Amino acid sequence: MKLSRAAIYAVVAMLVVGAVGAGIATAHKKKFKSTVTIAWHDNDDPYYEEGDHFDGDVDSKKKKCRKNRKVTVKRVGGGVVGKDQTNNQGHYVVQVGGEAAPGDYFAKVKKKKIKKNKNHKHVCKKAKSNTISVP
Repeated sequence: MKLSRAAIYAVVAMLVVGAVGAGIATAHKKKFKSTVTIAWHDNDDPYYEEGDHFDGDVDSKKKKCRKNRKVTVKRVGGGVVGKDQTNNQGHYVVQVGGEAAPGDYFAKVKKKKIKKNKNHKHVCKKAKSNTISVP
């Protein structure tokens, strides 16, 4: 059976389009937005007996971007207060170990790679909370 030139070109064109399309469909980068909140609680909170603490949540539409995130609480112009890792729901708590000094504080979370191979790169974006004031 002999194929015409037009049929051969058509088959080759379909193979090329299929190969290019498959390459485009499998290789991609995906970034997921994250947010982090912060709240201050003084040592009058009966649940925490070791002094003041900061807590909050890391949130994202992607569940893997909420859990096991490293959160750092910082004092504006004063350095790191403490760090914690979020639980499965995205909650964190940073104990001060006494009274928090008056000033402005914020929480931040670094970006997190959740999937990386030659065809995929999935990243949870970094985030910074609003600044709160401790009187």
